[in-house]
Amino acid sequence: MIYSHPDVLLVDHLKKTADLSLILAKGHPLKKFIHEICLLHDIGKATSFFQEYILKKDERKKQKLKNDPKTNHSFLSAYIALHYFQNKYPGDLKKQIIAFNAIRFHHSNLKIFTSLDSSSIDNLNDQLNNLDNFKKII
Repeated sequence: MIYSHPDVLLVDHLKKTADLSLILAKGHPLKKFIHEICLLHDIGKATSFFQEYILKKDERKKQKLKNDPKTNHSFLSAYIALHYFQNKYPGDLKKQIIAFNAIRFHHSNLKIFTSLDSSSIDNLNDQLNNLDNFKKII
């Protein structure tokens, strides 16, 4: 089982978030696009790094894992979504950028855009190599 929260399956969380987006974006011309973003916004939680963190019972150990950059799911989720949107909307750079940034910063103040440094890229590579769980939820 792959979790988004201690008692919530990732697939259920993604579906519920996406379903809610259909209600909130009713009548909006980008409703389908918003729905797709919501379906992918937490896909990076499928790594064993995040799963170890979210299922940890010991609070001290959990806090240590929370501070580990490999536990962060937003950048990986945005990276996966970027590839999805590049294939889905190959000529629409605007949608690709909006989706990447909406997902990358969905736990942040969107006014704060940080640059990518080498440690971010190293962590992303480690996370990509650790997506064993990803196949279980598709």
